[in-house]
Amino acid sequence: MSNKYSDIINLERPQSNYPKMSNHDRAAQFSPFAALDGHQDELNEVARVVEEKMILSQQRKEELNLILNSLKVDQPIIIEYFEKDLAKDGGKYRRRQGYFLKIDDFEKTIYLNDKSKILIADIYDIEVI
Repeated sequence: MSNKYSDIINLERPQSNYPKMSNHDRAAQFSPFAALDGHQDELNEVARVVEEKMILSQQRKEELNLILNSLKVDQPIIIEYFEKDLAKDGGKYRRRQGYFLKIDDFEKTIYLNDKSKILIADIYDIEVI
């Protein structure tokens, strides 16, 4: 019986001119890859919780305005304000302690001595220390 591979079946295995690959490098060829690269990041972003900005009453706005107008340069304060989220609707309320520097009426912002600026419309509370 004649086999179509009978002419090559008993030949020696050809030798490669390339150096033999280490077992570690061979295994790396077959390691899994992330077919859905970035998918977990997207899921984490969707699951991240943001808060809605609270709307202050007119009375509370007037109280904050009185506090703002009474502040002196280098006066220590704790300020609670809303920080808008850059990726989603909403944001987060933050508390910051610092020293009052100035109010910019044109930009409607308050500046602290650490060069941070906070929009007056985002202020929820100011505590004078």
